[in-house]
Amino acid sequence: MKEIKILFHDFVGPMKQIKKKAFKGCSSLINIPASCDVEIIEESAFENCLKLEYFDLSNTKEIRSSSFLYCTSLRKREIPNHINYIPTFAFYGCSSLTSLIIPKSVNAIDDYAFGFCRSLKEVILPSSLQKIGLKAFYCCVSLLRISIPKSVKSIGLLAFYGCSRLEAIFLPSFLNEKSLGLNDKVVISKN
Repeated sequence: MKEIKILFHDFVGPMKQIKKKAFKGCSSLINIPASCDVEIIEESAFENCLKLEYFDLSNTKEIRSSSFLYCTSLRKREIPNHINYIPTFAFYGCSSLTSLIIPKSVNAIDDYAFGFCRSLKEVILPSSLQKIGLKAFYCCVSLLRISIPKSVKSIGLLAFYGCSRLEAIFLPSFLNEKSLGLNDKVVISKN
């Protein structure tokens, strides 16, 4: 199969939005270049793009639910400073994603946002984060430790359920760890 190369600047006028399900299931899409000025990625825009390894999100201001659902080849991901919310199923099933840096602009990670990111080893959460949703990191089996900032006011039920290699979690003292779905081996430190 041939690699599909999309040059967004070839479209008539600037492309500011990728519509709902625009590339869903596009099996040959590998890379979206830095030259694109896409500000909004609608629901399921790249869902099941199994070979998509890289997408430059530097100009993106909004990612909607299931945008990268099951993009199993997507690797290291840095969320841009313009994003303030990571929606439901945004990166669910991105099984090659190994590290994640979430910027200070993000205040909420919604339900199942990073569920089944089985290679995810490192997550850096910002001091601005206020909410982590239901099963947000469900079955992230490679995750070893995570530090929850003091700014977090709520963590959804079973947020870390199935994180079988999780060794340590650092929690603000006012949060209860009982409903997080932690395995018995996890060392819980309160700060």
